[in-house]
Amino acid sequence: VHVFAVNSSLGVPVNESYTFSISDTTAPQVDSVVAVDLQRIRVVFTEDIRQDASAASALILANWSLQRLGDYLTPLVSAEIVSIEAVDDTTVDLITDIALTPNGNYRVTATSLVDSFDNEIVGPNNTADFLGWMPPQPEGRVWDLFKKLPQLNRQEDAPHLRCSRSRGL
Repeated sequence: VHVFAVNSSLGVPVNESYTFSISDTTAPQVDSVVAVDLQRIRVVFTEDIRQDASAASALILANWSLQRLGDYLTPLVSAEIVSIEAVDDTTVDLITDIALTPNGNYRVTATSLVDSFDNEIVGPNNTADFLGWMPPQPEGRVWDLFKKLPQLNRQEDAPHLRCSRSRGL
């Protein structure tokens, strides 16, 4: 910043220069995670994240983990992250080996990543839960395949279905 002024009361000119530097000491955080299709997970950070060949890069597979949050009532596939694509300076896409369970609960965790000022990501701000991608269902549409079967077949299967439902199948 350059300051030049004349003090009218003293008649002395002021000619000064000042230099400022700003230092970022804030660690990056996972801002949001969303499944954008069956095998693509988009992770957005709160600031620019390193995306190069270094060990602290968001493009290194070893810096990521994907965990299932299902239970015995809602089993989920166990997928692994197989590749990572840069979207922009704050965003990466994680690609899985198989399709995630639609609407299933998952958790993604980033470790050892740094931002452009070498601030390392730390917990609990390095993890986020998300749902597996679910295809859009237009309003008013019903996806009940059983009702699409002929009435005769549904009546024949009705005793079997009642029995299955009572056993929790």
